[in-house]
Amino acid sequence: MVEVAEKVGFEHRVGFGFGDGFHPVTIEAGSANMQVAASAEDCDEKQGSVMDPITYVYVYPASYAVQTNERYRCSILIFPNCQIPKKANITSALMQFFRRWPLDPAHDMNVDLYGNLVADAKNATDEPDITGRARTTATVEWAEDGIGLNWINSPSIVDIIQEIVDQGTWESGNAIAILFIAKYGTGIPWKQFQAYAWDTDPDWAAKLLVQWGAS
Repeated sequence: MVEVAEKVGFEHRVGFGFGDGFHPVTIEAGSANMQVAASAEDCDEKQGSVMDPITYVYVYPASYAVQTNERYRCSILIFPNCQIPKKANITSALMQFFRRWPLDPAHDMNVDLYGNLVADAKNATDEPDITGRARTTATVEWAEDGIGLNWINSPSIVDIIQEIVDQGTWESGNAIAILFIAKYGTGIPWKQFQAYAWDTDPDWAAKLLVQWGAS
């Protein structure tokens, strides 16, 4: 038995060949809700190269004019056990963050979102370099001021999740990492965003919500 692909018109189908024809793999529509589940799954990197202690009580990306300045920070979220079928047709994908009033001054996001382009993302203890990780071609700009409190949603990251689960080595149950690469360069203002991390309260840790259609 070998995995084969077949083009029918403009449709690309994946299945298995048994010598007696093409047997398409059917994926039923479904959804999966994942949440950061450990201290090593949400953390920051400052000055473009230095991993901060993982026990921070918030996720804290911050843009700045100079990448090597203390104020510049990138972040990563790793979502474990993502029960998403290989090559599923992703129809909806976003992250959720929890914020309360003590964090309100830090409410401006100015980052580019990427996925870590690997089949099974490592946590920040095993791979502490955030900015050096392999990135998806798909990216989403998140530039928003005055983000509110309670549970807030990210922009859609459908294309990022699609690229990850389309990898031939992806398996349902693997981990997905999302990179928050803060903007920097001449004229880029200092903008910071904070949301609660797993270490504050596991119930307030970031979530990843994904839906896919039948295919």
